[in-house]
Amino acid sequence: MIQNTAPALAPTAPWVVVKFGGTSVSTRPRWENIRRIAAAHRARGRRVLIVVSALSGITDKLKAIAESQRDDTLCADLRAEIVARHEAMLRELEASSRIALDKWIAELDRLIADPRRRASEVAWQAEVFALGELMSSTLGAAFLAEVGADVL
Repeated sequence: MIQNTAPALAPTAPWVVVKFGGTSVSTRPRWENIRRIAAAHRARGRRVLIVVSALSGITDKLKAIAESQRDDTLCADLRAEIVARHEAMLRELEASSRIALDKWIAELDRLIADPRRRASEVAWQAEVFALGELMSSTLGAAFLAEVGADVL
């Protein structure tokens, strides 16, 4: 891990929120751009809150799971696609650990097995949809912690 080289900020430093959509978080070069943007704000004395969407295409797959009800084969296929996409991103980002991502994959498995899926309960659907952002932000946070020391 790289040492934190960002200047210390006063407790009263202003915040800036930067939001990136699915296409903007779907490749390593785009995450490097996010790091540069955050670093520029940090260099100007601002605290930075990065908000990200799910990786491109993942929300549609999660939506299909949320609508699958009794179609176990469809869920298994969608799960495999979601996991493969995030594992590919993990490799592209050259992350040193996949433990945090595995937590969200286990949560996806739990939700797919949850009996609430059969009735497409709204609270259950909300948990399913949240996984897209949770997984992409987990990957991004790991990347920035490893190579984005000037934004921490």
